[in-house]
This record gives sequence, C-alpha cells and structure tokens, in this order.
Amino acid sequence: MGQIVRQTGDYTSAHLGYTLTYVVDYRFDSNVDDFRDTYLDISASYDGETHWVRYTVHRREVEIDLSEIFKVFFAKKYKGRQILLGHVPIINVNLSFSCVKMLDRRTRKVLESERVELVVVDATCSSYELRIGKRLGGEGKVYYKGYPQIDTYLYSENGVFKGVNILRGTRSITVGDITFYPRGEVTREIDRCGVFLRWRTRYGNWGYGLFSKKYVEEVKRKSLGGWDRNVYEWRERRMVGMTSIREWKLKESVPILNDEIEEYKDLLVSDEVYLYIGERKDSDWVDSDTFFASSQWREVEVVEGNDAYESVTGRYGMSVTIRFAEDVNRRKR
Repeated sequence: MGQIVRQTGDYTSAHLGYTLTYVVDYRFDSNVDDFRDTYLDISASYDGETHWVRYTVHRREVEIDLSEIFKVFFAKKYKGRQILLGHVPIINVNLSFSCVKMLDRRTRKVLESERVELVVVDATCSSYELRIGKRLGGEGKVYYKGYPQIDTYLYSENGVFKGVNILRGTRSITVGDITFYPRGEVTREIDRCGVFLRWRTRYGNWGYGLFSKKYVEEVKRKSLGGWDRNVYEWRERRMVGMTSIREWKLKESVPILNDEIEEYKDLLVSDEVYLYIGERKDSDWVDSDTFFASSQWREVEVVEGNDAYESVTGRYGMSVTIRFAEDVNRRKR
C-alpha cells in the first residue's frame, strides 16, 4: 500500500499547488528500482462528480497538485451563491490512487492502490495556518455590533474533520463534542453605524469591515453610440443605449489595529465582496437567516484601495473604492 503525505493531517488548502505527496511502497523484483512505464492514476470525487489525472512515476515520492480540480468542486458547491451565501467553505473529497505499470500497450499491472478522504478548505493560505478548533482567520477579531457576522471553524469529530458556521456574537455553543466560545475570542467591539462590507479572506472565511457613512458617490455614464436615419423629410437620431456605473469612495470608520490589518488587506485582492444593505440592529444577532439572505447583500467589486501606517499612533488607515454592477442600460427601440 502506498502512503499519502499531506501538509497538515487530513486537510489542505484548495488554492495551493503540490500539497500532497504519494510515496510508492511497492518493491520491484530487481535490486534497482525500475520505474519505466510506471504511472500514478488519481481520481478525485465530490458530490457525484469525478475527475481523473495521471502522473508519471520517476521516483518513489510523487508530488501531486490537485488545486485545479479542487477549484472546480468549489465552483459546483457555490453555484447559485447569491442564494446560499452562508455555505461552509469546506468540502470532503474522496481520492483514489492506483500505481500501475504498463507491461505493453494494452496490458497494465496494478502495483498498489490506496483510498483516502481529504478535507479541503477554500483557502489560499498554507495549511499550517488552519488551526483545529479555531476560526479560519488571523489573530484580530473585531465584533461590529448590530451587523450580521459568522465565522467558520474547523474541528474534528470522531476522527473526521468538519467545518461549521457560528455567529460571531455567540457566547458559547457546543457542536458534537466541542464547545466553542466565539464572543470570548473577540479582541475589540465597535458600536457605530457605517458602510459594512464582507469579503472572502485567504483563509476561506469571511472578513468584515466598517467604513465611514460619509462616503463619496460617483456615477459614470457612457453612451453606447447611435446612428441617424431619414424618416420621410426629417432625420431621426437613434441611440444604441446608455450605461451607468456607480462607485463609492470609502474610508475606514475607526483606525485599524496591527492585528487586524492583514484581514483588511485581503479586501483589496478578494474576488468576493458584498455590501450590507439591510437594517442595523440595536442588539446582537441571534440567528443567521439575514446573513444567508441574498436580499440583504449586494455584490460589489473593489477597483482601487490602499492602506497607510501612522507611526505616531501605530495604527492603520484604509480607503477603498467599490463599484456596483451596471445598473442602467436604456435602449431606445
């Protein structure tokens, strides 16, 4: 039986390459290993979908990169994500390994095989940064009172790794045999109104930020062109259409601390950013319905941003420009 070596236990990051190593255990008849015409066939399955890949074996350790397959699986999981924004960014992938030797063009000999289940996190960070029993994130954890926030935790239950979403304001909650204390992990609480954003971080979890409600709105309009046509004795101008793009220029609501800035920096490169358009509550959130409801969030794009360090205070400032999808497209018929 071959051996599968992982970066960290039974889980790995989806977006990092070569996180797995297959060690060939088969002993060849000759004194010298003969890897000619030897291959490693791998199948990866998730939710009824299977992909295959083949590696040529040159030595006993075969470095494996399945990141592109993992990305396809997450795309399937997130299909229709506007409706299911609260998905746990963790999947269980079944992997099958077969080390085979081609005796001739049509005949192959299976030298050894192995099957494993791998937990994959939709993260770009190293697996060593994903901690069991802790949320997927860095050290700084701000609680923005009145706004919906959830965190994803990676935990082990009966030897099986799983993920769970928990509201950030929860005092304590028991999942399986583990009790989590999300509120106790909070490093700072902010109680004020503003423009609230959330984004996918490099840990696969959601990051949150509150920006000043005094923002600058800029609307960019652009004509799609037109043409003239003659109608009897007069000329009519026909327009193809008009587009309008709206942008908000935001600044941080309060200075950002040193242990929070890394999560804020993820906002500048995240491919999933949402603006909260719902009501701010006067109390803590006790259910996740609003977080999951796509009607409370609007997807936006960060088109520009920067952070600045103030050496006197030891804190950071940040400004970003978010862009909405084209919300005007009038066509004259």
